[in-house]
Amino acid sequence: MKSYIVRLDSAYENSSEWEKAFVTNNKLNNYVYMDPDNSSKLLYQDIAKYLNLQEDRIQGLTGKFVYTISLDPFGIQIQDDENNTWFLKSDQLGFSAIGGIYQAYIDKSDNKERARKRVSKWIFESRSIGGIFLWPMDWMNDGRWNSNPQYNKTRGTGRMQDRVDLTLLDIRNCFFKVKNSWLGKQYNERPYMKKWIDHFGEGEEGFNRYLEFFTFNSFIENGYPKDLVIEGNVVTDFWNDQYKSPLCEYKYKEIEGILSKLNTWIVERSNQIEAIMNEI
Repeated sequence: MKSYIVRLDSAYENSSEWEKAFVTNNKLNNYVYMDPDNSSKLLYQDIAKYLNLQEDRIQGLTGKFVYTISLDPFGIQIQDDENNTWFLKSDQLGFSAIGGIYQAYIDKSDNKERARKRVSKWIFESRSIGGIFLWPMDWMNDGRWNSNPQYNKTRGTGRMQDRVDLTLLDIRNCFFKVKNSWLGKQYNERPYMKKWIDHFGEGEEGFNRYLEFFTFNSFIENGYPKDLVIEGNVVTDFWNDQYKSPLCEYKYKEIEGILSKLNTWIVERSNQIEAIMNEI
């Protein structure tokens, strides 16, 4: 499985090489981390390859999109069936590498060295092709593309807290036209988000096509996202008050379970996507 964390313009070869750079002097060397969303050409080359394969493999898509890497703005260029050009940006579906829940895990651990090494491994493996969402960029009034889509910023706030399970539930709610969907609001207000979602259809059929297109089966059970916190559960109610609690305030074992489970799902998805890409 390929990780896209880069140093200058090349990726780290393996998690051990990454750990040597990231874990130094009994602390995390955050300065060496560069988010692949904003630094890895190889990531976007591989994303474009995968998207074009899926355009041919998945039945029932609305229109035909062609994807290529874009260097300005940095991301994915779409040429749609109406000959319009617009852009997608990658968004890590997990948590920010610096601070946040990863630092909370280390702070709450009785074995800081072990915790730092686990965090290093989780970050390395989650920065793979199975660890992304893709959101459309917005065209700004000043004549440029906003390379940080609004929904990317929205996911990190409030109850969602960058949680992949709640994001997938919100995506489901958008397809099902559920009232008060955060993504539904973006769909109604931002034309390129509407084009993007409409490409997959609507309702249950559209949501299932979206899941198949992006190989999200590791994250789904019985039509709903698997619960990132409660083992064996699925999330069905976006507005449940239990999601108000900050994840960083959870107990050590609960945070460890969240991060371990997330990483397992990402690795499974990465392997599945890479298998599709290697079929040709």
